[in-house]
Amino acid sequence: MKKLIATILAFLMTAMLSACTAGTTESGGSGGGRTSPGDYVSFGGYNWHVLDVKNGNALVISERILDFRAYNNTAEEVTWENCDLRKYLNSDFYNSFSEKDRKRIMSVKNSNPDNPWDFSAQDGEAFSDGGNDTKDYIFLLSIDDVMKYYSEDGKDSMLYEAQLGSREEKFSDDCNKERIAYNISGSVSDPRSNSWALRTPGKFQDAVSYIDINGKISLAGMWVENEYFGIRPAMWIKNAKSLEKSVTVCNDPDCPICKDRIYGKNPEPDTCCTFCGYVGECTDKEYHNRLYHDWRYNNVVITDEMLEEIYQIEEDFKNEWMSIVDLLNDGKSVINGNNGKIRVSMVVSDKVSNKVIALQVKETSLNRNYRAMTEKQFNEEKDYLINRTELLREVKRTLLAAISEANASSVTFEQNAVNLFKAVLAETVRYKIKETVSDSNRALWDSGYYHALFGDNLAGVAYEELEQKSEAEIDELFGENQIVKWAYGGEAMLDGYLETVFFSGN
Repeated sequence: MKKLIATILAFLMTAMLSACTAGTTESGGSGGGRTSPGDYVSFGGYNWHVLDVKNGNALVISERILDFRAYNNTAEEVTWENCDLRKYLNSDFYNSFSEKDRKRIMSVKNSNPDNPWDFSAQDGEAFSDGGNDTKDYIFLLSIDDVMKYYSEDGKDSMLYEAQLGSREEKFSDDCNKERIAYNISGSVSDPRSNSWALRTPGKFQDAVSYIDINGKISLAGMWVENEYFGIRPAMWIKNAKSLEKSVTVCNDPDCPICKDRIYGKNPEPDTCCTFCGYVGECTDKEYHNRLYHDWRYNNVVITDEMLEEIYQIEEDFKNEWMSIVDLLNDGKSVINGNNGKIRVSMVVSDKVSNKVIALQVKETSLNRNYRAMTEKQFNEEKDYLINRTELLREVKRTLLAAISEANASSVTFEQNAVNLFKAVLAETVRYKIKETVSDSNRALWDSGYYHALFGDNLAGVAYEELEQKSEAEIDELFGENQIVKWAYGGEAMLDGYLETVFFSGN
C-alpha cells in the first residue's frame, strides 16, 4: 500500500506544473522519462527545481537554500563578474561535485542585465550596471530570470509597468509564494523562510537585489558584504531525460503535523501548518512532506539555551559599542567649560569620530537570524561577538587610562599622552605576545598590525623569533610608537590609534 501511495504521489508531482513557472517543455524519451519545468529532481546529492528544458538540457535551481554567504567579502562596488560569491560557486562549490556530475554541468554564457529600476529619484543609481557577460558553470538567477520563471505570464512586462510613477523598492505579485525558499536549519516549530540573493545589483552598485522572506523581489537590495544571504545555486544540466525525479513521502509516525491536526478529515479550525502556511487542512501534502523530510534529516536545532546565551553576548557587544560612542562624544558640547580637563572628544578629530560611530551603527544594526544558522555558523558568530566585545573593552580601557593620566599629570598634556600611549600599547602588545599566543595573535602579526604600531624596528623579525625573546628584548624592538602623534591643525592625537584598531583590516 505504501509503495502504491508513493507511486501515485510521484505521478501527481511530475504532472503538476506551477502556474508561476514559465519555460519550454520537452519529452525526455526513454530511461529517465519526461522532465518538465516544475519537476523536482535529484542531482549531486541535492534536490533541484526544474525551471526550463531546452535542447535536451535542464535549467535547475536548488530547492532549498544551501548556504549563507556574502555576495562579496568586502564592502565595495562590484558586479556579478568580479564578486567573491561567483568565484566560490564556480570553484569550491563546483568542485564539490563528483567528476561524473561535473561533466554534466554545462558552461554557459550569462548576460547580466542592469537593474531595471530607476532609483535616481530616491537618491540611488539610475539602472545600476549589471556588468559584462560571464561564462559560468554555476550562477545565481538575475531579476530578469526571476520575472521569466516566477511570474504570472513568464514575462517581465509587469515589472517595467510597475516602474511608472512608483516609489516602491519591492515588487510583489501573485507568485510571491512560489518564490519563497526555506533553509533546513530551523526548528520543527519554526522552520523559517529566508531571503535569497540574485546576481543583479541593487539600488546602489555596492548592493545586490534579492528575494525576501515573503517572496517579494527586493529591487533595492542589501549591501554586498551582508553574510546572511541565502544561496540557491542554479545551473544547466546535460541530458535532462536521465535526471531522477525527487519524490519525498513523509511516513514518520512521530511527525507532529502529519497527524489528524492537519491531514485529518476534521482538522482543527484555524490551525496553521507550520511548514506550508495553510490554515485548516493542508491541501498541498506533497509540498508539506518535502519540507518536513528536509527538516527531519538535515535539521540542526539551535536551542533556546543557545539563543539565550548569544542574546546576552550580543547585548554586551552593543553596550560596549555604545560606551565607545559616549566617550567619543564626551565633552563635545562643553570643551570650553570643562575646567581645563581633557576629554576624549578633544583629541579625536570629527572625521575619525564620525567614521567610528558609523562603524558602530553598521555593526550593531545588523539583523542576525540565529535560528536560520547552522551550528557552525552560530558558533562562528558567537566567537566573533565575544572577540569583538573584548577588543571594544580594550579600546575603552586605553582611552580612559590615557585621559585619566593626562589630566593628573604635571607634565604637558602632549608629552604625557605620548609617553603614556607608548607605555600602554607596548604593555598590551607584550602581554598578548608573551601570555596569549594564539592563531588570532599570529594573524595580527602577519597582517602587519604590530608593525603599524611600532614601525620599522619589527621589520624582518619572524613571529617565531619574537616568541623566543625575553621581555627586555621585546621592549628594545618596540622603539618609538609610530601611531601616537600630535599636530595642531593636523592629525588628532588618538586618530591613528582608532584608525589602526578599527580600520586596518584586522
